[in-house]
Amino acid sequence: MKLSPRILVLLLLAASVLAITIASQHMRSERAKARRAETRLLATACDAQRVLDLRARHQRVAGAQRPEQDVSTSVRATLASIGLPSRCLTSLAQDADAPLPDALGAQAFRRQDISVTLDAITTMQLGAFLEAWLADQPLWTPTSIMITHAGRRSSGDGYSVRITITAIYISDTTGSLP
Repeated sequence: MKLSPRILVLLLLAASVLAITIASQHMRSERAKARRAETRLLATACDAQRVLDLRARHQRVAGAQRPEQDVSTSVRATLASIGLPSRCLTSLAQDADAPLPDALGAQAFRRQDISVTLDAITTMQLGAFLEAWLADQPLWTPTSIMITHAGRRSSGDGYSVRITITAIYISDTTGSLP
């Protein structure tokens, strides 16, 4: 059985088209994988930059001194600066003042946490308070925020907000600090 040249050319053409189709599908698949990998890389780069930004924002007191202890006055001043009455501050308590683990044996750092509770404020007022606080009190960094809807207990549609603010400082090496 002898194949005519036309049939051979058609078979060769069909085989070429099949090979090109398979190669293009493989290429599309690989391009999609590359796009997904690029997206993951960009997300990782953004996450890494965020971590670096947060580390850079970490504030420390220069020298062996404890942070200013009159946080109540600072909170009231911040509330006043954004037009909120001081009665919004319902609680202020020191949560902790403890040494931080020191892996390198260098100067010992301490972490002081204070809880501030604000009642009957809106989310816009909370945002304004945090913005003003960060501008006025760069040493005291908000590290935790718990928001509870006040509902009918308050006048209006406000929230009760518990903010933990933290300061890290170099402890006094003479041992006079608690």
